[in-house]
Amino acid sequence: MIYIDHRIVGDGNQKFGLIDLADIGKYVAQIVSDPRTLNKRVFAYTEALSMNEMWDTMAKASGETPAKDYISEAEVNQVIKETRQRLDASPKPVTHPDNIMDIANYNMGQYRISWCIRGDNTPEYADYLGYVDFWNLFPNFPRGRSLTEFYQYVLGNDLSDLPGYPYTAAGVRK
Repeated sequence: MIYIDHRIVGDGNQKFGLIDLADIGKYVAQIVSDPRTLNKRVFAYTEALSMNEMWDTMAKASGETPAKDYISEAEVNQVIKETRQRLDASPKPVTHPDNIMDIANYNMGQYRISWCIRGDNTPEYADYLGYVDFWNLFPNFPRGRSLTEFYQYVLGNDLSDLPGYPYTAAGVRK
């Protein structure tokens, strides 16, 4: 069975919007406090990068060169098809723990097709759908943590202290 994990999808050049989990609240507070956003959909993101750019960012931050392992669109679609067939044939409910890997691969496959192949999570596509770009509304708003800053933080700190994240080395933060 092929698993969709850390591999780069397609040629790895499709960009998509990224936002640090710890920054979402700041963006939402800015959006909901501005009357220009009333009854509007706003696309909020810190930066748009491709998977290749993410790998290059990781390499620069760490001083190492992570391997770039690719998975084709056809392989992702095959994973989606096979996992759906197994889930449909399973005598147990889809949510049963025995189906966890198939559920994860099915959902991740759909997600990867959406943002790594079709480009559904880009400022351009959001504009096409009628969303307002956060940065057009708030060009002077302080940007959230970039992927470079995130990698530098991860490489230099104990992740259990990562602000805004619910998990610690011992489990869920209370």
